[in-house]
Amino acid sequence: MIPARPPTNRTDWSACKRVLEKLHISKSFSCPEDVDLAAQHLTDKVQTAYSAATTSFPALTGRRWDLPPHLQLVFQKKSNLQKLWARTRCPRIKRDLNRTAQELRQAVWTFRGATWEETIEEAAADWKSLHLLCRRLTRAPAPVRPLFGRTGTRRYAGKNRAETLE
Repeated sequence: MIPARPPTNRTDWSACKRVLEKLHISKSFSCPEDVDLAAQHLTDKVQTAYSAATTSFPALTGRRWDLPPHLQLVFQKKSNLQKLWARTRCPRIKRDLNRTAQELRQAVWTFRGATWEETIEEAAADWKSLHLLCRRLTRAPAPVRPLFGRTGTRRYAGKNRAETLE
């Protein structure tokens, strides 16, 4: 199973609520321009409160976040070697970088293959289990199940389905 991607933003909704509770907008308007100004003021205040209450984390690239810690450390080592080689252009560092990159490529390939094997082993031989596995892999939306009317005909459209439920 593919783990859920960690969130990149965290919003403190109680802080946002406290800021918006102090907001005052006049209830009497003399012309349409006053309504537009009040709407713009409200929009600006909501956006400002949301921005102040939201903390952004750096976006994670690739799928490194679901790798085990020992592979993440190897990624860090490779990154450090790349930076060092870019500064020094030392042939020994380049050799170490290439060796580390090759080992990391092999380790990630092995890890992903083992994860895939576990996913396949979790699926039983029955049709429902295989169907769920295929849907999860393709991320296909769940199909709309038809309702049957009084005459036994299938009802797909929302209006017809509503009439069937009445």
